[in-house]
Amino acid sequence: MLLVTAHPREPIALEFETLGSIEGTDKWDWWQARTAFVPGDDPLWITTMSETGKGVSHDFHDVYQSFSRDGGRTWSKPMLIESLQREREADGFEVSPGDLWPTWHAKSGMVLTTGKTFNFAKGTEEKRLREKVSYAVADPRSKSWGAMKFLAMPEKDHSGRKITACNAGNNQRVDLPNGEILLPVRYVADVQKHNYTSTVARCRFDGETLTYLEHGTELNIPRDRGLYEPSLIEFEGRYFLTLRADHSAYVTSSKDGLKFDPVREWTFDDGLPLGSYNTQQHWVTCGGGLFLIYTRKGANNDHMFRHRAPLFIAQINPKTLQVIRETERVLIAENQATLGNSGVCRISDHESWVTCGEGLMRLGKRKGEHNKVFHVKITAKAGEWYSSYGQVLKRWGGPRLLSLLTFVVVSENPKRAFLDSWFGIIFGEVFEPFGNVGITCHGSQSFECLAAHFGRFFFTDPLKNIGPEFSIGRPTEIFEELPAKVSALWVF
Repeated sequence: MLLVTAHPREPIALEFETLGSIEGTDKWDWWQARTAFVPGDDPLWITTMSETGKGVSHDFHDVYQSFSRDGGRTWSKPMLIESLQREREADGFEVSPGDLWPTWHAKSGMVLTTGKTFNFAKGTEEKRLREKVSYAVADPRSKSWGAMKFLAMPEKDHSGRKITACNAGNNQRVDLPNGEILLPVRYVADVQKHNYTSTVARCRFDGETLTYLEHGTELNIPRDRGLYEPSLIEFEGRYFLTLRADHSAYVTSSKDGLKFDPVREWTFDDGLPLGSYNTQQHWVTCGGGLFLIYTRKGANNDHMFRHRAPLFIAQINPKTLQVIRETERVLIAENQATLGNSGVCRISDHESWVTCGEGLMRLGKRKGEHNKVFHVKITAKAGEWYSSYGQVLKRWGGPRLLSLLTFVVVSENPKRAFLDSWFGIIFGEVFEPFGNVGITCHGSQSFECLAAHFGRFFFTDPLKNIGPEFSIGRPTEIFEELPAKVSALWVF
């Protein structure tokens, strides 16, 4: 028996497909558009968007929604969400929910959108210190939304400073298996300074009410507007947080999603600055890889406001927290409109969507045109593995040799390893058809293993002599019985 160790090799190849778009109107642009996916026998896609004035920034009004039943190829006419309209309050302020991010909450079966409030004195003057964490709940069966609600935050942060203007605008959250939510938020700790501190709040959601439980590390830089619009993702048991700053963009990671390491500026893997600044970045996990969505300068785009187009995607090295430069690709091309306000909708381990509404068209050559909300499907490239497969066959004797090999595999995340990536090792040659899977050997211990007959692409009986017996059934049933924390690989 040969004991070997596998490590990630080639970058994960992605395929992009532009789906149906939603067009703005003569009076309004659709902005801050994001999509929620509701799985089931009759899956549903819901895109929400803010009715936005064309003349000035932050002229946000009512929230609308559009539906797709055919995988995003066609969309219904946008419909007003009556409970999420801009309304005048008794004190004369007009308040609008905005910067919303809807996501299906698996535990409750509801769609929960989180964001912030925009507050306008006399209907025109924005007052940022009145912002709150807003949220609303939709029942996907009726497609109806409840009223806008607000998350009650503690009065003070860990250092005793008053929490003011807390909001979750444009923030990507993580839903935990137990139904709890890790929600990134930002707040002002000193009302004399327009400087934000960001943190992650752990919340409980019962299908109706979002309740604060605790929050973690308070992340800040003293310059400009601080750190804000944080977005969170879980990847291979670790949590990654990207944060906007006026002059740059920052990243950090955590074991539990609450206590984070010190922030560092985003760079490429050659050490040079990423060049993303003063706008959002978000996360995609696809095909066993971690990716960042961002805009940046240095892309022949000096004519664009804050260099907010084109919209890029690139793979991340989760160990170094750097963007792998050679993987960078344009996701949505620049066309005289900003693309900095995007959202990510995870469909499966191999598919995610990015939704993005064109913005600030009044500043470019398309002034007066209707803007568009784009939906782009991202999938792990299914055919990419053939090149590696051919190289292995050529080197080691063709398919007959491969069909005789049996691999015994256990990984840090067995379910993801088997369902996300067919892979193997042949005399030290890594074979990774659908993505990178890292395997670490822990010596000659007794591991619970599953045998996979690689050449014929099906799974065989578990090896009962090196671990507990597992019931035989569909592969997914077997995977659910595997432990979450074992790592090894043997080739016979």
